[in-house]
Amino acid sequence: MDWNAAFRKFILGIPLRLLFRVRVEGREHLPKKGPYIIAPGPHTTEIESALIAVHLPDIKIRFFAKAEYWSKSRLYGWFMTNTGQVPLSRTDSRAALEQIKSGAEILRQGGIMAMYPEGTRSLDGRVHKGHTGVARAAIRAGGVPIVPVGLIGMRKLNPPGGRIRPGRAKIVIGKPIDPLHYQELSGHSDLADRALEAALSRGVTDALMKAVTRLSGAEYVNEYIPLPPKK
Repeated sequence: MDWNAAFRKFILGIPLRLLFRVRVEGREHLPKKGPYIIAPGPHTTEIESALIAVHLPDIKIRFFAKAEYWSKSRLYGWFMTNTGQVPLSRTDSRAALEQIKSGAEILRQGGIMAMYPEGTRSLDGRVHKGHTGVARAAIRAGGVPIVPVGLIGMRKLNPPGGRIRPGRAKIVIGKPIDPLHYQELSGHSDLADRALEAALSRGVTDALMKAVTRLSGAEYVNEYIPLPPKK
């Protein structure tokens, strides 16, 4: 049994569709098959991944999640694996490196990843400067497409520090960004060159955040989201 499909369409899909009225626009922009990356923003709530998976039920999307979830219990670990989650075991800069490496490997196998370019949740609801991990994963996988996605109204469904509440939201899918296009503009040919990767990934990321800002209609701030203080 394909538990991932069952969760997306029925076990999680039915209650989430009843609780939240989410409209999806721009489905025609999704590539017909993987590999590619879905890059949503602004990332404001904990329920966005579930809503994206439920409202795009025909594609198997992989998401990153803290590895600690798998250690809670065998049942919880089974649930995480069968809902398309990928464990991320490290923190801080090591987590970013692991995310790039793991994401690129999944993409090389033809998979579809969802990665939040802001890195963490935006508590003020604005689109923040994107980290380059999404672009680096796409480049290391051979230049796979990055699909910008604007999230509208998600924060009202799950306000920071507040309870989940019924409501309406929107997922707006934009045209894919081709990292190879930026490679051609740069006049270089070796995507494996790390110096070139750094320059390309910044340009691709800036284009991605511009698209996410336009699709979401949210305000943009050219600053990274501050990381929460270490406990």
